[in-house]
Amino acid sequence: MPNEIMFSIIIPTYNSSPFIEETLESVCNQTYQGFEVIISDDCSTDNTVELIASFFKKHPNINYQILKSKINGGAGAARNKAVNLATFDWIAFLDSDDYWVDYKLAHVVDVIQKNDTNYIFHNEIYLENNKERKVDYILQYDESIHPFIALVRRNFLSPTSAIIHQTLFERAGGFDTSLRSAQDYDLWLRMSLSDLKLHPIQEYLAYYRVREGNITSNVQNRLDCLLKIINKHKNELKNISPDSRRELKHWKGYVYSSCGVMFFRKKDYLVGGFYIVYGQFFNFRVDWVKRLGKIVGL
Repeated sequence: MPNEIMFSIIIPTYNSSPFIEETLESVCNQTYQGFEVIISDDCSTDNTVELIASFFKKHPNINYQILKSKINGGAGAARNKAVNLATFDWIAFLDSDDYWVDYKLAHVVDVIQKNDTNYIFHNEIYLENNKERKVDYILQYDESIHPFIALVRRNFLSPTSAIIHQTLFERAGGFDTSLRSAQDYDLWLRMSLSDLKLHPIQEYLAYYRVREGNITSNVQNRLDCLLKIINKHKNELKNISPDSRRELKHWKGYVYSSCGVMFFRKKDYLVGGFYIVYGQFFNFRVDWVKRLGKIVGL
């Protein structure tokens, strides 16, 4: 069918052996089967690549490729390499320790057929310490303001929930490989300046696994990269926002305080407390105190 909607599913891997088979099962179990799978391995030192090859031998009907990098370049570089080999117009990202519900792609196809969009996103369920926590990205999205400003105030987009048209990805220039963390956030900001047509899906269509060793868990590295992203995009903020100085202060305050909360979750209370307090100098918010109370059980 010439008008059939097809997806290139991009999965970056690095020492992903504990979860990669469950991730791939969630792809193969999709009720909509119009896709290819491109695995981009970033120099794994475990048996990730062997597990992937073995998995696809059991699923000969799936069109797939495995890329093996010679140099560890980070998740952004791995995703860029995979997208460069994508055959189809729609790019669906899936991290190697996450997984989808089996009707995700079918739901996305319905949205594409009925709407003028180049970026579809949905809610996720976080898995942490054997507990599930629903994360409502749609609730965090304020469609009444410029998407760049909305993203400055809160990053409501996630790689595993992202389905993007290839032309939008190309216009934005792909992932910045100099950033070893938060590359996705930087890309979303650039996309928001390039005719971004967001379409939210209310349903929870993916599971995101929070664990030691994933990118987000390296909090100091993440903080450093987020500050670089602020510096990188502050001129765009000046051009778009009528009150850019206030927005910039709030942006810095949110970054410092949110990373402080992440340190608290890792039980690094001294560093976490410092960054939360420091963030309040930029943007005082009472709700951070309530957050801390929940984390420490007060």
